[in-house]
Amino acid sequence: MEVSVKLFPIAVPVLLLLVTIAGSAQVERLELRKLRAESLVKASRYDEGIAGYQAILQEHPLTPKEKGELYVFIGEAYALNGQLESAVENLKKAIELDQGNPTYAHILAQCFAIAGYSEEAMVYYKKALGWDPENAALMNNAAWFISQNGGDLDEALRLAQTAVRKKPDWDEVHDTLGWIYLKKHETGRAVSVFQKLVEKQRTNAAYHYHYALALAQSGDKTAALNHLDLALSNEPDEELELQIHAMIRTLS
Repeated sequence: MEVSVKLFPIAVPVLLLLVTIAGSAQVERLELRKLRAESLVKASRYDEGIAGYQAILQEHPLTPKEKGELYVFIGEAYALNGQLESAVENLKKAIELDQGNPTYAHILAQCFAIAGYSEEAMVYYKKALGWDPENAALMNNAAWFISQNGGDLDEALRLAQTAVRKKPDWDEVHDTLGWIYLKKHETGRAVSVFQKLVEKQRTNAAYHYHYALALAQSGDKTAALNHLDLALSNEPDEELELQIHAMIRTLS
């Protein structure tokens, strides 16, 4: 006996609904996988987190922009794990996929800087600034990097001054500006900047240390030693504490 089965055509609106539901489920699954990989990285389980991101790249249809974002996540995980060469490799892939993204160039510049590749870091700081010339945080970081790595102090000063104009209430850019004045031996300006910072943030050890450097450069060793003591009393990190003690020995 032949059994016939009647197939009812699915109405177009219903079909579209089913496709939408399936697509939403896939997006939800993708986001959950990203969150899981992110949580593994935050828990310092870097290899597992990286593997999770890499699996997403292999198993999901993604746009170039979405792939670029995942390569950034992978690069950041490698950087946190101290694997800077792998971090750089993945961040370069991100930039290739999402050309013109200043955030990616900025992160890559910082990775190169940490790894000690000053020329490469400057290349990507300049790329980032070219792609986002109004970004005060980027200007500040580039200015600090230039001043710390034997770059053009006039260029660093221009960037820092512009960042201060854009973010006048942001203490960090004032600190960078004061540091560049110190490097340029514009001592009076450096003293003025750091004095305002320590008056505003009396418990910031780094600002007291920078103020002490400016005071010492001005010839006021007594005041410099006083602010070095204040810096020590405000729980500096280990590296800064060593610098403070070295300066105290030099001035005493």
